[in-house]
Amino acid sequence: MRRPKYRPDLDLKAEILAESILLGDDNTCQRYKISTRTLYRYRAELPKNVFLAQKVSEKKAALERDWAANIPAAARAAIEFLAQAARLASPHDTAAIHAVAGALKIQAETQATLRGLDVIP
Repeated sequence: MRRPKYRPDLDLKAEILAESILLGDDNTCQRYKISTRTLYRYRAELPKNVFLAQKVSEKKAALERDWAANIPAAARAAIEFLAQAARLASPHDTAAIHAVAGALKIQAETQATLRGLDVIP
């Protein structure tokens, strides 16, 4: 007896499609353990399924709205990592000095951008 095919629900398809818009096809397929062919098949359903299209729009809006909530934790983790890397690096290693300086510059630019967007105080 053949096992029935797995058919994801509308919410899951919408979540996958919304994330693929923001995170890219490859990352999304890896995260959900689906093939790119499956993702393309879901995408092909959009013009024919207004309920799916509406759900994708809602999920995408929620993802875009909620991304800012993750910034403080990510920034703290990045700063902790940089601090540890700076402590462990040799002060005579020019490549390490260059890498830490570059990372600090990126961190400062990111912080200034987020302040400009009013995402962080």
